[in-house]
Amino acid sequence: MKRHRGDYSAMLWLNARDETSLRQSFQLAARRILREHPTVAYVQNAMVNQDLDETTQAVKRWLDEARNDRWLVVYDNYDDVRFDGRGGADQSALRIAEESGAVSSKTSQTEAADSKAYDIRRYFPETDHGAIVITTRSSTVKLGQLIRL
Repeated sequence: MKRHRGDYSAMLWLNARDETSLRQSFQLAARRILREHPTVAYVQNAMVNQDLDETTQAVKRWLDEARNDRWLVVYDNYDDVRFDGRGGADQSALRIAEESGAVSSKTSQTEAADSKAYDIRRYFPETDHGAIVITTRSSTVKLGQLIRL
């Protein structure tokens, strides 16, 4: 990261351990954005309102701006994976285990409810510029180019 610092106009490191941590990281990112760019009104408004959802959307909007095209966002520790409505690998494996009798449907529903799993894609900027890195210990995440370490 340090070696390539000059390649990016902004670098955001977000804790993706769970949704609460991620949303709090977006709030910290908003503070950083305001230190560097104090006139970004929609980020200012989100911070004044102290609404984590609004702040998350404001940071994503800032990343989407056309003139802001050389950023890097690292979503760190995305280990509790769930891809809503897309039949992600975790759900497929769970269905197979249920069908084979290895796991009861009731048990799997309880585990799913207790899980911190979430779909990270809704926290991505909508734009086609910039760069995203996701760090995970999960072998089921199959987004973009995979680099095993």
